[in-house]
Amino acid sequence: MRETSSWRDSLMKQMRREQFPEAVMARDAFCRVELGLHFLTKHFPGEPVGALQPLLSGYVDLPPELVAACRRARHRMGDVARRGYWRRLLNHYLRVPQEWRRFARTDAADGQVNDNTVFTVAGSALCQDRVATYDAALTDPLQYRLTPSRPPAPAGRRYEFRVGDGVEVVHLPSTLPPAPPVARLPLVPRRSREPWTVSFEKELLETAKEIDRRLVGKPHITNRNWHKAPDGEHALQLRRPQRPRPARQTRDVRPRRRVPHRRAHELR
Repeated sequence: MRETSSWRDSLMKQMRREQFPEAVMARDAFCRVELGLHFLTKHFPGEPVGALQPLLSGYVDLPPELVAACRRARHRMGDVARRGYWRRLLNHYLRVPQEWRRFARTDAADGQVNDNTVFTVAGSALCQDRVATYDAALTDPLQYRLTPSRPPAPAGRRYEFRVGDGVEVVHLPSTLPPAPPVARLPLVPRRSREPWTVSFEKELLETAKEIDRRLVGKPHITNRNWHKAPDGEHALQLRRPQRPRPARQTRDVRPRRRVPHRRAHELR
């Protein structure tokens, strides 16, 4: 598991010393929101806040030099990067006094934040070291969270373990052989992943033929011939099935003659 919270510890302490209004917004949420805004305004200036979630989720192709920074921003923002939570916390962010907010919105300030809202850097005289904190959060590698080693269970004890709907009981003997110290696994500062190659002929051809067989007798679906892969590759095109529309029925519509309104005593 990655360690994703220590990057803002010193900043949160400085915010407490300068009396940040925690009744309006929690310090941790404030730091994570500004980290997301810092990432957007630094690498994608002018983009709305709705672009953050597609960027962090990998739906948008990023330049190679931004892949690592995007991954660090996603991990260190945590749940704040979720779309609905992101917008809700941005509205909380706007309730914080202006002297604390480093970013300002460019649209009407009286409405709620939406996916098209754009923020720019406005600056703040409080906690001026936060810019260096945000830069470090995007450049420092993500470290693994170390779990403390636990001592072995004492001999002669009785232990219970919940298994499903029942409880398993284990009695340890009065004497146990000495347990060797548990060696820590070496930390891997960077993972290397080999590309995953998919062969159309070996892995997808039979599925493509089955799709073509099921499309027989369905002329309204024009996306077919999946088994024909040019140069060993096949570009998947997702289309909504086009169903034939029923012929529009025409009828003779004549204007109705308006009947003048009559009073009740005239109809008697």
